[in-house]
Amino acid sequence: MKTFSLLVPTRDRPNSLVQYLESIALTAKCPQRLTVLIAYDDDDKVTSDFIPSIKKYPFKIRWCKRGRSNFINEDYYNWLARQSSSEDMDYVFANADDIRYVTMEWDTIIESKIEEFCLSKPDRLIGVGVKDNTPKPKPSL
Repeated sequence: MKTFSLLVPTRDRPNSLVQYLESIALTAKCPQRLTVLIAYDDDDKVTSDFIPSIKKYPFKIRWCKRGRSNFINEDYYNWLARQSSSEDMDYVFANADDIRYVTMEWDTIIESKIEEFCLSKPDRLIGVGVKDNTPKPKPSL
C-alpha cells in the first residue's frame, strides 16, 4: 500500500480547513496511509489559535509553521514537500484548503490508476493534472 503526502497551505481559514479535513476522512478508504502537511504563517494567529481544537483524524496531520512568503503557491508547496519524510511520499499532491474530496475511496482509485500507468515507466516520475468543477474566470478579469 502506497503512502500519500497532501500538501496544504492555509491562512486565516479554519472553517475551510476543517471541511477539507472532513472530506478526506469521509472519502478515503485507507486514511492511515495519508499524511496531511499544513503550512501556516508564523503571523497567522487565527490558524495558530485554532490548531488545538482540531479533532483527531484517522490520518496524520503535520502542522508546519513558517515565515510568510511573497511567492505563495510555488514557495509553499516546495517548502512543504521538503517537510515530508520519505515514508510519506510515494505520492505527493498539492492541495488547497478549499478543495473537497468527494469520490469515495479516491486513494485506492488513484493508486490503482497510477500503478497501472507506471508499469511501463521505469523512473516512475509522472505529473497529473486533475480537472475539477472550478468556474472559469470571467473574461473581464
